[in-house]
Amino acid sequence: MSKWIVLTLTVFCLKLAAQQPVSEIPVLVQYQQQWQGYFERPRIQTVLAQQVKLTNVHWPSARLYSLEPEALADLEQTRSQVLEQLRLLIIAAAKEPQLAMQLQETRQQIARWQLAKPVALELNPNLALVRQQHNPKLSKGQYLLVAGKRVSTVSVFGLGGERFFMHEQQRPAYAYVQQATELYSDTVWLFSAQKPAREIPVAAWNRTETAIATGTLLFVPLTDALVEQDFPELNQQIKTLLVHRVPS
Repeated sequence: MSKWIVLTLTVFCLKLAAQQPVSEIPVLVQYQQQWQGYFERPRIQTVLAQQVKLTNVHWPSARLYSLEPEALADLEQTRSQVLEQLRLLIIAAAKEPQLAMQLQETRQQIARWQLAKPVALELNPNLALVRQQHNPKLSKGQYLLVAGKRVSTVSVFGLGGERFFMHEQQRPAYAYVQQATELYSDTVWLFSAQKPAREIPVAAWNRTETAIATGTLLFVPLTDALVEQDFPELNQQIKTLLVHRVPS
């Protein structure tokens, strides 16, 4: 009997043809709104081969996420804290309509994010075929696979929400931040798929000319004047959510 079977998610429930309860399926992987179940822990190459049929997938930007309830609950708690702090900042900015509007847009976008725990694994079907370290077995649990075409933009997230700019070869991070003219910071956080987030300098006195890859997200922290006194942890909490944000 086959060790895997394609599953369809309905509004009511998800079961195998033989009425196998979902809770008894060791590994479930969601890709493009469809689920696939595995009775035995699959290697990642098997998952990629069975799930992804596109030939133009941009693998450097592909990610695998864990959908385990405990991790999601912690993330939702952090999101609730961020949304509440932003709500209070909006109230405090009542006499500054533009600032209040920017905070409201930031808050609305964060509320819409899909959150999940990224799995620290480079997804590359070619490497998985020849290198064992790139082809581990998945642990029991539920996963979300995100794999699509190469994007041609760089995004900048900060006060006022996310902005998108066309990627240009050899263009450094600070140039994109400057293009979002109302955002200011000496450093920003850089997020790219399959790599840890890192802080990089973008001020005139400390910036570098290192180019960034297409698909990169730059987070410009909210200014100290806005958050330092009452909400000193807000930028760190937003960073945490960005680490776990599933690309839309």
